[in-house]
Amino acid sequence: MAKILLIVVALYILLQICIDELSTIWYNSILAFPIGVICAAWREEIQKLNTCKIASLFLVLFLISFFGMLICGTGRLEPYVNERVCRVILQNVASVLLALYSIRFVSLVNIKSDNLKYIGVNSFSIFLAHQVLVTAYDKITDVYTYSFFVIAGTFALTWLYNTISYSIINKNGNKENL
Repeated sequence: MAKILLIVVALYILLQICIDELSTIWYNSILAFPIGVICAAWREEIQKLNTCKIASLFLVLFLISFFGMLICGTGRLEPYVNERVCRVILQNVASVLLALYSIRFVSLVNIKSDNLKYIGVNSFSIFLAHQVLVTAYDKITDVYTYSFFVIAGTFALTWLYNTISYSIINKNGNKENL
């Protein structure tokens, strides 16, 4: 039931993106989250399908959707299709296909890294902190200043959140949740 609910949520997100006129920052990778959960739930089945042909197909479809998204931004298709809706759909398709291709790549390579482990363990905290800062700093026009504040701030907020969370957990004596 949870898998079906995630699929419905993913379709609802896509529908809302097409209806509401949100900036790309709100939707360009949001579908990768439910797709990731679905892939984790069906891990064994997906690993059976995890072949070079499937990965190649994902890569080709990603490139097609990516370049299609660029074409939809030119203004030449407007009399025939709604370029905004076309761009939104293709951007989400490209994001999901890149995530699926990445799953294939990551399953083949065993990378041992403390930094990647930290990011994996704290990915939800990082996601929340990042979204807050992306919204808070959206008025900064210099890309380097914006990137610095968002990236540095994301890790600072994640560290602060974890410090507070762990101190609350430790205070309550519930160390098995760590």
